[in-house]
Amino acid sequence: LWAIDLASGEVKSKSYLREDGAALGNLAMYRGMLLSLTPAGLTAFEQREAFAARIRERKARDPRDPWALLREADTHLLNREYAEALTKLREIRPDDLTAESRPEYRERMVESLAAVLRGDLKAHDAEMQELAGMIATDPAQRLLYERLQAERLRARQEYQQAFEQYLKLAGAGQTAIVPGDAAVSEAGRVGHGDAMIARGDDPTVTLRLDRWLAGELRSLWDEMPEDARREAQTRIHVLFEAAAGSVNASGPDARSGREKAQVAAGRGDLLRFATLFGFHPRAVAARRLLVEDYARRGEFVRAENLLLRLSRHPDPKVAAAALERLARLLVEFDLQAGAARHYARLEALYPDVHLDLGVESQGTTVREHLAALREAGQWPVGDKRQTDFWGEFDLAIDRRGTGNSSSSNQVHEVSAGLSEVPYFKHKRLLYLQGESRLAVVDAADDALAWLAPLRRNARSSQGNAVASEITGHHLIALHGDVIHSLSPVERRILWTRPIAIRSSSAGYYRPPSREAVQQMQVGTSVISGFSLTRQRAAQGMLAVANAEYVCTYGRREFTVYDATTGAVLWKKTGVPLGTQVYGTDEHVFVVPRGNYSETAVLRALDGQRVDMPDAGELLGRAIRLSPQGFVVVEAASSQSLLGLSNRNTLVRLVNPADGKERWKVEFPNNTSFALLDEAWLTALRSSGELELLNLETGETRKLGSVDPRELKAKTSLYTIADHERVYLVINERRQGNRYYYGDNMPSLEVNGTITAFDRQSGQRLWSQQVLGKRLVHAELTHSPILVFSSRMYESGNMFGMWNTSLLALDKRTGRKLAEDESASNYSGFQWMTLNMSERYVELRSYNMLVRLKAVERSAESRAAADAAEDAPVEAMKPVQPTSAEAAEPAAGAERAG
Repeated sequence: LWAIDLASGEVKSKSYLREDGAALGNLAMYRGMLLSLTPAGLTAFEQREAFAARIRERKARDPRDPWALLREADTHLLNREYAEALTKLREIRPDDLTAESRPEYRERMVESLAAVLRGDLKAHDAEMQELAGMIATDPAQRLLYERLQAERLRARQEYQQAFEQYLKLAGAGQTAIVPGDAAVSEAGRVGHGDAMIARGDDPTVTLRLDRWLAGELRSLWDEMPEDARREAQTRIHVLFEAAAGSVNASGPDARSGREKAQVAAGRGDLLRFATLFGFHPRAVAARRLLVEDYARRGEFVRAENLLLRLSRHPDPKVAAAALERLARLLVEFDLQAGAARHYARLEALYPDVHLDLGVESQGTTVREHLAALREAGQWPVGDKRQTDFWGEFDLAIDRRGTGNSSSSNQVHEVSAGLSEVPYFKHKRLLYLQGESRLAVVDAADDALAWLAPLRRNARSSQGNAVASEITGHHLIALHGDVIHSLSPVERRILWTRPIAIRSSSAGYYRPPSREAVQQMQVGTSVISGFSLTRQRAAQGMLAVANAEYVCTYGRREFTVYDATTGAVLWKKTGVPLGTQVYGTDEHVFVVPRGNYSETAVLRALDGQRVDMPDAGELLGRAIRLSPQGFVVVEAASSQSLLGLSNRNTLVRLVNPADGKERWKVEFPNNTSFALLDEAWLTALRSSGELELLNLETGETRKLGSVDPRELKAKTSLYTIADHERVYLVINERRQGNRYYYGDNMPSLEVNGTITAFDRQSGQRLWSQQVLGKRLVHAELTHSPILVFSSRMYESGNMFGMWNTSLLALDKRTGRKLAEDESASNYSGFQWMTLNMSERYVELRSYNMLVRLKAVERSAESRAAADAAEDAPVEAMKPVQPTSAEAAEPAAGAERAG
């Protein structure tokens, strides 16, 4: 609470509520009292001067009045004057306290002593002894005392004693063996092992005790000299053997309730070990044991997430072994194409690394191991299916004058992006709005693979949009302000959690918004056109989701959950409105109100502040975050033959923690860029050459070229893609100032040429002229056709009307399948449905339904196509604007945007 001088604007004082005090809400003054109204109730605070007068009056009668001294201590605590508060509390005679005030006195003493001790952990031995006498039997106070003991030992560089104290805290409970069929938590412990505590260095961060211990042990290990490490090493080995033995002894076939409890407790011991000692090589062995345990029990996502994390380990041997096991895991779950993809990655990244696959494989390199798999015929079948194939077909147009005024039966495609994971390449994710279900269907024929119910918060402000993130085969979906952790491979809902919301009008709520396809940008302008903020807008309240954790926004706070269990790991409060949160596996980046210079970097493990001075600057130039670092776009100067400077564009992957560059690619001046999705960037050079840049590896792939003369007359450029092709749109100036309106579906303007390129071979497939239309990119990923629609208002003698036109192109050949401009006076298409089993695309408005249905290709159509193939191909010349259009170039372009 701030008191501000109205004449000067000077802040006269600041008061802080206690953590266990009532929150401040709507404030009002009433008869010398400050009233605070919140949904939890009404609280009255006395004004400072009136309160001080009462204290003086009581102390005038008795200088050691316990009530007055306790209230004086409270006043100092509100101002965070802990030493002064402690002085007042020490003046109180405990025998003078009433039974009701003794707990309050004890709490104030503990709070003040802890704050004084944290002010200088190396000193204050007397205060530490005094605190020991105050904590009594309260578990929270006992935990605080034990934490302070560990912090003081570490500050005094008594490393071995500090290590033992942390282990004591970690083992505060006993292994929980529960008889019967009672459920046992995988924490496997009782006590305060999963208690939520506030960080001593940042009270706005509350976290699980085991996460705090893991962070403290990691920092302690970094500070330890070699002799102290050797002693700690022995203790870690003993703890690992005990945890590993408990899992191995329990076995996979537990039947009774007691056996199940033993299995859960043993697994919990191993999980705790992997969390607490994640910095140590033995944690790798613990995670490998957990992978085998999860795989044995059919818990695919939990095993995959662990292996994905291990595959990014800095030790090549660990990373290679994890990739090899990941491929075998996918074979075990009959995901052959995904396994082949991981084997290919393994061969490309670590060909000469020696694999540790058991005694018989000692000395075997990756190259030798994979060659043996091929020779034995055990190489998995790769991805050869086309995702959008209907064969040879024509389209028939069926128009009906009745649409559907109800939106309850809408089917929306949930974006899986251009995922490289074959499973999601060949599956469609459909949100059935009327049923609040997620359907996973085969992309080729809509065969149902899984139907999952989705929860909704009763006070949801999200609407019908579903925000989603995919890591491996793990799907995180935010629906109705409830996070859903889904495993389509296992056909399981792993966990759900409602996020903390109050109302969308509170100023903090972020509704998911489907960002329109952005124009290609020249040079470093790509940063603003494809900024991280723009990209994350579609996710709404879902800030980050990866193999390690999920992070969601709240009201002036954000919360971090375990990705596979949904447990709250830590939370940060006091976050300003408008703050953006980004994340990698290791770090969370907090940018207040877009001010990158004030970026705070927090460790994902425990929310501890990390010193990373260049992170904010790099984040401001980033277009992608990956586990390896940030992909940033910068201007790079190079000298020409005449000594003139060219402003080339540099795209590079850099690790913000150490400043090391993983790869870089330089593009010449006037190159235009666009993001296809998080993993791919398209670059169109002024010479007409189109390239794909893999933002994970830095690999570039040439996609062919267009006539540079086409680029000279362009007004805008777009690139979009599906799994098979990249489409380049080169727009020209319209004839006059006519504007062709789109519909309520996501679309982009096309008034020029659209050219298709094969993503793998780079071959230019076809080029087609399309004028005055908008390309509907709903269902673009899996649909075999490109659908264009436009509306134009025509004014008549007495009244005007809307005229609509439709155009459909074959995505493989560019052939015009259907073209119709006969409809008028309709309300505009609202949504689009793709039916792969019956081979049609349906567009609906509130008063019209149009179905584009595939039919057997006619002989006339085949003959016309054959004649077109035999005709000589002539380069398309750019359209030259008239003098009148050239005089006002911006008008049409602005309306198009």
